[in-house]
Amino acid sequence: MPLYNYTCTDGHSFEELVPQGYTDVMSCEYDECTCIANRQTVYVVATIGPVSSGLEEFNKTLLTPKQRAAGIELKTKSQVEAYEQMKGYRRVDPNSISARANISDCLDDHNDISKIQSADGKEAAADYVYKTEMQKSTGWGDAKYSNWKRGHDAAVSAARDGRVGLESVDRRPDQKPTD
Repeated sequence: MPLYNYTCTDGHSFEELVPQGYTDVMSCEYDECTCIANRQTVYVVATIGPVSSGLEEFNKTLLTPKQRAAGIELKTKSQVEAYEQMKGYRRVDPNSISARANISDCLDDHNDISKIQSADGKEAAADYVYKTEMQKSTGWGDAKYSNWKRGHDAAVSAARDGRVGLESVDRRPDQKPTD
């Protein structure tokens, strides 16, 4: 648990150990003071010895329900770190510039998708998400994506209408069709 400094509006200061996820605001600890205290600074508190506090959350977050049902459990900090490294996860300081930029980008994406969904419907929003993800992963511009999308849509339409079958697929000379 981190240790926080709090200061109330009357100027009283105190320290408090607060579990993760609690608010930035508390009631002042001083007798007869009814002011609200705001969190000022954070100190990391290291514990020595076996600690299971918070491991339940890591297990819920990192492991799938199937893994947990099979009895797989992360029991130590080093096991959590090894699992994160194996999966390629990396921790980001929530106050870092990159974390703030990521949050800002996510909020912008969410707003864009919501606007498209409101104006044009869920299918248009899904198409927008697919397009942006495809362009990010391939590096394609709008023109190349549009060209690919036309071909893709034509192939999907032909397949749905039954105009494309296995007989139209090129086979190697040694491969015989199966009936």
